[in-house]
Amino acid sequence: MKTIRLIILFLITNYTFSQNTVPTSGAVSFDTSLKIGNQVSPSGEGQITRLSIQPYRHTGGPWVFKSRDNTSVAFLDIDYGISNTIMSISSDKNVGFGVTNPVSKLAVNGSLSLGGGVGNNTLPRPSITAGTLSNGEIRGYSGAGHLYDDGFLRLSAGGGTNISVKTFIDISGYSTVPDMNNNIVFGTTGVERMRLDKSGNVRYWY
Repeated sequence: MKTIRLIILFLITNYTFSQNTVPTSGAVSFDTSLKIGNQVSPSGEGQITRLSIQPYRHTGGPWVFKSRDNTSVAFLDIDYGISNTIMSISSDKNVGFGVTNPVSKLAVNGSLSLGGGVGNNTLPRPSITAGTLSNGEIRGYSGAGHLYDDGFLRLSAGGGTNISVKTFIDISGYSTVPDMNNNIVFGTTGVERMRLDKSGNVRYWY
């Protein structure tokens, strides 16, 4: 009877794991899912380290990949050593750099460097072309797609809970709405103060 059980166990084990290969060298392939780290109950909130990688011959600390959740959102974090979180990805598809709870598609705590695309200080200003420059341009494109002429971009500061302390610059592309058609609007304390319209005319409000 024990012999029969051992044969059945061997057959089940061999069948279950036959898809996975673990060679002595080279890449390792898994046809089934790979789970690393302890599995925690989904009914409770918390945080768990899923994977820790120690760089070879480096004493600064390991790279740590961890998952955490609150009442409504789950996160995947990438940390290094004992420093703060480098990057967080939320289950609602927001990404934060130095931000543990990103509420927009991209949230950055710190400065942002953008390659200008001009090789040196003897080159002329890049010409205005359709679409977006490969470097040095931030563009608000249409919700209909990249190849449409409309679009909107707002730069703002302040106004987290009070609109009266927000300063902003609105840049609009083509629009069938006159107020939104090819203009640049400047505002302070949540109110428009100056506008450059599509004809190059400047209007002021005090």
